[in-house]
Amino acid sequence: MPVFWVETGLLQATRDGQASRQIEPHPRRDYYRTRFLQDLVRARPPVFVDAVGPGNFAYEDRAQDGQETFPELRDYIANNYHLVRDVEGSRVYVRNDRL
Repeated sequence: MPVFWVETGLLQATRDGQASRQIEPHPRRDYYRTRFLQDLVRARPPVFVDAVGPGNFAYEDRAQDGQETFPELRDYIANNYHLVRDVEGSRVYVRNDRL
């Protein structure tokens, strides 16, 4: 949901404004997932939004496309962030030290 960056005025933590290359199965997906996670760990954003959910553009099925399907990302989020809200199909996580 690149619109979130525009609406909030926050900086992206990763070099990709949208995550289709990390979500959709293709031969280079592991490369994009690794790069995404490296960017995320390096930037340590105060907020992480998983925009996969009901009513969202293109990716609505969390079991198929949510952050949990990327095990390394799932573990990083679980260890460093806390779910604070599920808003209109997007889950908002705040970094543990910001709670």
